[in-house]
Amino acid sequence: MRAEGWLLDVRVSGDEAHIWVRNPRRGRVKLFDRYRPDFYAEPRGMKASRLRELLEEHDDLAGVTVERRLSSIQETREMEVLRIRVRDAGRFRRVQKEIQALPCVRETYDADMEHELRYLADRGLTPMGRITVEADGDRRIKSITPLPVGLELEPPPLEVLRFGMKMEDGMIMTFDPALEVEYVFRGPARRILRDFLDHLADLDPDIVVSREIDLAAALQLGRDHGLRRFGAVRRGEPVLWGGRAHVSLSTYGRLGLSGLVERVMYARLPTRFSSEWGAGRAIESRQCYEARRRGVLVPNLGGFQPMMTLGELLLLDHGGLIFAPEVGLHEDVGALDFESMFPSLISRRNISYENIRGGRDREGFMVGFTRETLERRLHFKHLRRKLPRDSEEWLWCEGRQLALKEILFCTYGYSGCWANRFGNYDTFMEINRVARDNLVESMGVARARGYRTIYGNNDSLFLHKPGATREDYEALAGEIARRVGLPM
Repeated sequence: MRAEGWLLDVRVSGDEAHIWVRNPRRGRVKLFDRYRPDFYAEPRGMKASRLRELLEEHDDLAGVTVERRLSSIQETREMEVLRIRVRDAGRFRRVQKEIQALPCVRETYDADMEHELRYLADRGLTPMGRITVEADGDRRIKSITPLPVGLELEPPPLEVLRFGMKMEDGMIMTFDPALEVEYVFRGPARRILRDFLDHLADLDPDIVVSREIDLAAALQLGRDHGLRRFGAVRRGEPVLWGGRAHVSLSTYGRLGLSGLVERVMYARLPTRFSSEWGAGRAIESRQCYEARRRGVLVPNLGGFQPMMTLGELLLLDHGGLIFAPEVGLHEDVGALDFESMFPSLISRRNISYENIRGGRDREGFMVGFTRETLERRLHFKHLRRKLPRDSEEWLWCEGRQLALKEILFCTYGYSGCWANRFGNYDTFMEINRVARDNLVESMGVARARGYRTIYGNNDSLFLHKPGATREDYEALAGEIARRVGLPM
């Protein structure tokens, strides 16, 4: 069996990974792959080979091997650690804690990643990306190959059900992609519930968009009517089965299907995990994926604790640069804004966690995937300008660029967040420092051309010059962009 399509979902159960693929001809296809969760252990007081001998007889282990990995994103030399494979996911947490507690183990790594993220990283897969799969007659995967992620504008051909309930008014509504009312089920409660559940069964959606309370009610009703295959309610929260995912009306209304796909592809975890995450959690997931792909040991979540004296804080942390506005009414003011200034600084100036104090002779850890995300965002942002506003294509562009903008906007701030397992406060302060220098240099260029700064805020300048036209301001923006090396 050969299948090509979009990777909808991955769910780990025991020693298997269940894979759902949206195939244009066959619909949603479920496949199976073997999965043995693993983590890494750093020995203390003995060689890795000796620790391996001690652990090899553990009943719950599927294998122990000595391997070489980079101990952190700062390092260029690998060290010997043990790769410990556990028989199934159900035993993983207990085994990891047992081994972590051994006096001959200094630390464990890659231990608190989601099983699905570990599976996807090891195979280089991107959820919502296209894949080609070869499977046997029992749908067990023999090979799985990711196809390159392109700049396609149209979202994947997924089945999406968007609905809302107003049972007090005797109605259930379904919505179109713009969340306008598409169809209304009316009548006695029992009849409209039966009709809606029949519609749900006929559509067989990949994504359900609704309020959580409405989905929970629908699943409970489905159970009462014998439609248990769609999901269940656990601890009051709805859980969908069969590779399906739930998305809130607010998230879908803001991003649309195309923006939702961008967010999922960036985070590298399926929709049911990442659709409602904040940007910081999405960045954290992507960083763990990238570290695993590059052979870097992933430290356990806990975050750094930035410690500075008050004197160091005053000396080092000046934050962004903001000029007090010149009070009054000003006409013919030009607002010059750097385009995605902070992610542009990260990618163009090679600013990353590990190279602030150690030199920048190689590309930093966070630079590559930040640049890739920035380039995707700018592509869709600029393409949007060429399309009729509010056309279907315009909305696809808007959703994609907005989803990426939300993540890029927080990349700079999250670099100094205490919860970032790879981050540090030096990176956050360095980005601020370079941004301040760029704004001051930009203001100097403007002043030399006879412009007065009315106001400035981090990545933008509000300037005035008597008689200056729009073309004059555009020419000035072009000159500043050439001088500082950032788009404006």
